[in-house]
Amino acid sequence: MEAKMTDFKDKLNELYKKQVEVDNFIKEARALLVSLKVHAIKVGKNADFTASRFLRGNFLGNVLRSNKNNNVNKNIARVQDELLFFQKKLLVFDEKLAKSIHLPSLTSDYYPVGGKLSDIGFRMKLRLKEEDIRKTQRSMEKILRRLVVERKKIAYDIKKIKENKDL
Repeated sequence: MEAKMTDFKDKLNELYKKQVEVDNFIKEARALLVSLKVHAIKVGKNADFTASRFLRGNFLGNVLRSNKNNNVNKNIARVQDELLFFQKKLLVFDEKLAKSIHLPSLTSDYYPVGGKLSDIGFRMKLRLKEEDIRKTQRSMEKILRRLVVERKKIAYDIKKIKENKDL
């Protein structure tokens, strides 16, 4: 009878530890989602600018576009760092979940804009990076949903073990 009680206690302790671990992952994933939303807004603001014909093809316009490109790359680099840190922790817990994280890519090096079409292409490239961050955000939402389901499974298992213990 005592061996059965220790088995119940061991299983419960193991499930409680796993529940705490999943709760920590859920907190980190929610914080990461907020960060992704903020960075997506920042990248979107960098993509929103009026390209006057006076700033197209001259030194001042090229400096402004280069700064916008650098700002977008800085935001994406921050997102990548946060995601890689989260992914490193998640790999220990569940490799399949960690593989489903989508990492946004940096923009290519800046090139001077000479005409209207190249200016439109540059702004479109910045918009695509914003969408890339949003795609990452959707993958994090899926991971968060899976973690919540995992937490519910653990709570159900704990409840079942406690019921079996009472019998």
